Amino acid sequence: MTNQNNYVIPLRGCSAVDDINLVGGKGGNLITLTRNGFNVPDGFIVTTNAYRLLIKENNLNQLIQKIQSKYDLSDPQQLTTASNEIRSVFERAKMPLVVSKQIKEAYHRMGSPAVAVRSSAITEDLPDLSFAGQHDTILNVTTLGGVMQAILTCFSSLWTARSMGYRHEHKITQDDLAMAVIVQKMIPSKVSGVMFTANPVTGKRREIVIEAVQGLGEALVSGIVEPDEYIIDEDDRVISKKIGKKELVIEALEQGGTMKRSLDDTSKMIASLDDSLALKLARIGRAMEKLYNHPQDIEWAIKDQEIFILQSRAITTLYPLPKMGKLRPLQVYMSFNALQGIMEPFTPLGMDVLQGVIKETITRFRLASHNFAIDTFMTPAGYRLWINMTPIVRDPLGRRVIHRGFLTIAEKDIRDIITDLLVNPDLQSARRFPFTKVHRQMMRITVMIWRRVLEALRNPIAVRNEKIDHLERIIQKIKENSEQKNTSLEKLQYNRSLLQLFPHVVLTFIPMLIAGYLPLALIQRLTSPHLKSGETDLLLELTRALPNNITTMMDLELWNAATTIKQDDESLSFLLTRSNEDLAAAWHEGTLPRTLQHALQEFLDKYWGRGLAEIDVGRPRWKEHPEPIFNALRAYVQLDENSPHAPSRMFRQGRNKAKTAYLNLRDKVKQDRGAWFKLHVMDGAVVRLRSLAGIREYPKFVIVRLFSVLRNNFIEIGRELVSKSTLDNEQDIFFLKIDEIERLLVNESSEETTTQVKKMISQRKAEYQREFYRNRVPKVLLSDGRMFFENPRLEKLGPRATILRGTGVSPGRHEGRVRVLLTPHEEQLLPGEILVCPATDPSWTPLFSAARGLIMEVGGLMTHGSVVAREMGIPAVVGVARATRILKTGQKVLVDGSKGILILKE
Repeated sequence: MTNQNNYVIPLRGCSAVDDINLVGGKGGNLITLTRNGFNVPDGFIVTTNAYRLLIKENNLNQLIQKIQSKYDLSDPQQLTTASNEIRSVFERAKMPLVVSKQIKEAYHRMGSPAVAVRSSAITEDLPDLSFAGQHDTILNVTTLGGVMQAILTCFSSLWTARSMGYRHEHKITQDDLAMAVIVQKMIPSKVSGVMFTANPVTGKRREIVIEAVQGLGEALVSGIVEPDEYIIDEDDRVISKKIGKKELVIEALEQGGTMKRSLDDTSKMIASLDDSLALKLARIGRAMEKLYNHPQDIEWAIKDQEIFILQSRAITTLYPLPKMGKLRPLQVYMSFNALQGIMEPFTPLGMDVLQGVIKETITRFRLASHNFAIDTFMTPAGYRLWINMTPIVRDPLGRRVIHRGFLTIAEKDIRDIITDLLVNPDLQSARRFPFTKVHRQMMRITVMIWRRVLEALRNPIAVRNEKIDHLERIIQKIKENSEQKNTSLEKLQYNRSLLQLFPHVVLTFIPMLIAGYLPLALIQRLTSPHLKSGETDLLLELTRALPNNITTMMDLELWNAATTIKQDDESLSFLLTRSNEDLAAAWHEGTLPRTLQHALQEFLDKYWGRGLAEIDVGRPRWKEHPEPIFNALRAYVQLDENSPHAPSRMFRQGRNKAKTAYLNLRDKVKQDRGAWFKLHVMDGAVVRLRSLAGIREYPKFVIVRLFSVLRNNFIEIGRELVSKSTLDNEQDIFFLKIDEIERLLVNESSEETTTQVKKMISQRKAEYQREFYRNRVPKVLLSDGRMFFENPRLEKLGPRATILRGTGVSPGRHEGRVRVLLTPHEEQLLPGEILVCPATDPSWTPLFSAARGLIMEVGGLMTHGSVVAREMGIPAVVGVARATRILKTGQKVLVDGSKGILILKE
């Protein structure tokens, strides 16, 4: 531990650990590099202790807080004003004498050379956050007075508008901030630049990208020149070289400071680096990546053919790769989160449960093989789950399934990405068809499923009711059995056994879902010759207001609850005048007005397993946090039965639209040859469509209730571990895995074990929380690091409008104001607004009745939001990349769910 009075420490021979809380992220990296023999310019670090003493002696904390409290930091102009005021306070501050003395001594020991003075904040250069370029660097300082002033400037750069705005946007606390400052010998380089040990654009690992300019690197950092670019592959070959437009060069002056100089025509065309130096840099970069075990963003300088490393940080834009992934042969991972419409991270226990479900399913169906391994089919990375598509992509039969099945229902972005990858030479399937045991088992399963499909088509209503009743009895029995488990170990073992039930749910519902949507394809085949442009909406209209859709039923029951509450003045007043937090607390205490308490209890007795991101057992359910329900009830009690937004009326209208659409389709084939037979087939098809397609949401309703039982048991186990002081909080259980929980229950926990467990949980919680702030998550990932995102497809329609393309999943057009929501309980959606969100699950459903349009960043024809939007008759466009960032609440937008476009009114 470094002495609190050590305000300056040397880079070389430093006895202090490279603790970023003392030396900042950049300083810590330089100490590590120096210790490991990399050529880092000599110098010293003014530690965060010096910054804190400066703050204390000049009483700056109160001044900073006072200035911040005056301004809205989300407003760019006010943010700039606040920054200017805070930095001016630093300019007037006096450096503490003890700090000044140590700086003077360290500078003289170096020989009082020209130096570069760089900021090193404790919050910068972390693997998950990048403050690159947000704090100050002062080059070529030649006097002690200049060094002192440069250090103060670097201290104050902790409060630049960019830094403050970045912290505000990423919810980084402003408390206990501190800055260290690095003072190093100035390298008057002839060539400088940056090097990335993984391609920062594509994400490809082991592909090094070097950008180089003549003179000092400031020309590159400031963006005033286009650098030369070199790409070097893993075999140490320069595979790409591009000479940039270098109009200027920045050079160090003898008297201090820097100057810009124009280059002559000959110099502009000369490469900054020869290939041998580029390859030498690449080898240094690989050694640094190996040291940190993470791809690095490196700043370097060259003088007299000698390479100096100025700094190194993790490349923060790369998405983590699955730990079990292989670079060769190439592996393809598809985002399970994107398929589920949940781009947020999963808790560790939530991922472990989902992986357990997949393992049980593969085992139950006997689909495991040497290339279809149970343990690697679904793998975590970045606290999200990824499906390893490689064995399917490389298999001839698997490719047929992808083309004829998956690609027809997947969201457009994933569909396009996978289609392009199928022609990748590194992912080609075997030429000959290897008919393996797995293929035979798949055929047996397929035959079994189609036999059940035919059974459902023969007697749709009886089969549907029988299967639903069967699973409802199972759910009730599971709840009863779970309550009889007394010890934590019994509860854990019971949770393990429940995972074996999921394949049964899959086999129960998949045949009915196929039987429900096959008739739609049949009707399309019979009517498509008669459908004109724009009339394909008639087919989607058939799926409006499908009966037996549990999500629609849930919304109607919430509407009925609101109707009951409106009839009781006390309940209505309580609902409208209390905050969600007060209402939730009263609900848990049982002290809500009787009618409100009873209505909510009755609703949650049926929908007790629902919640936001409900397929993650680590996320709370409505019965724990009913706040979103109160938002929906408030919206409903302000509507009457005749309102166009009333769920009951919208459902009736949807049913009528479906009937009208079918009558129109019938009219189109009446004149066909053999029309009587076609009409007979269509009548039977629409009965089966309307009888079975509505259960699309039911499997998930079963699964989330099973997950809720698991969650309750895990929480009770967590409580026992808290009572033994093994955990600090019962919710910490969700940051462990099932095997880890079992070890804690079976083995006696020592003090050392408890400390290790708590440290591991703390680390996982921090990583999990940081993943919430990741701006972009790829939808497809390759094992060599390449990332495939979506790109917004923007086109200008003229001076006052822009078109944004997605996929139309619910027909119709509506023009109105949008409301951008990231979660369903942020705020109330006003009737008539267009809902813009990342994706939806059933916890969003109460908002749909107020919405007149839906825009989602991810989704396909069969995802939750698409199905509900069609049933409720609101136009919807999904797969609109970064919609929650491009669109702003209050902006006027026309949603065209038929064409799959948005027209933004400027």
